[in-house]
Amino acid sequence: MSFWSGKRVLVTGGAGLIGSRITGRLVELGASVKVVDDLSKGSLNNLHDLRGKIEFQQLNLLNTDACKGILDGADVCFHLAAKIGGIAYFHKYPATSLRDNSIMCMNL
Repeated sequence: MSFWSGKRVLVTGGAGLIGSRITGRLVELGASVKVVDDLSKGSLNNLHDLRGKIEFQQLNLLNTDACKGILDGADVCFHLAAKIGGIAYFHKYPATSLRDNSIMCMNL
């Protein structure tokens, strides 16, 4: 039995490349996983093999009201959601990048 067996885990950004791999491994280890992603960069195709094994909710973590209660019932949260756009975007819009990613953290 693994540490993760029976744990309720929330994975934000779970439809992305890294999040989907973590989600798959958590399911293999016996966790009950809920994935939250706005699908702006991630894809449901990354979770195709996990269909029926996870709960998925499309949600923008910048929406404060929509985030209320999102952690209810979770034992652990892997917060991988982030507003990304590459180095050029971050250099061009540093304040926006910092603000949006900070708001997503605070909304959890």
